[in-house]
Amino acid sequence: MVTRKDIAREVGVSVSVVSRALNNSGYVDAGKRKKIIEKAEELGYVPNPKAMSLMQNRTRQILFYSKNLKKCLQYGTVRGYVQGGGRTGLHCSYLRFFEFL
Repeated sequence: MVTRKDIAREVGVSVSVVSRALNNSGYVDAGKRKKIIEKAEELGYVPNPKAMSLMQNRTRQILFYSKNLKKCLQYGTVRGYVQGGGRTGLHCSYLRFFEFL
């Protein structure tokens, strides 16, 4: 996985300059911005969703918690949430819990 630190090392700038260029925030020289974006594309950089959620204070996740989802009356509804969430970039998870005696 390529990080912003990798891009910074390749281009010869600081990580903060790479962050400003990729986020399009703050001042970055136009030439450096172009080099950074080209290098990010060349290396196959993809923003880390966990890091982005920490930065934005939003997880973009839906968690379904059930003893047995297949027997759940709302199975169709849950399936719709998962399908719809995937189309909108949400990460949907299912957590099954067990009863211990």
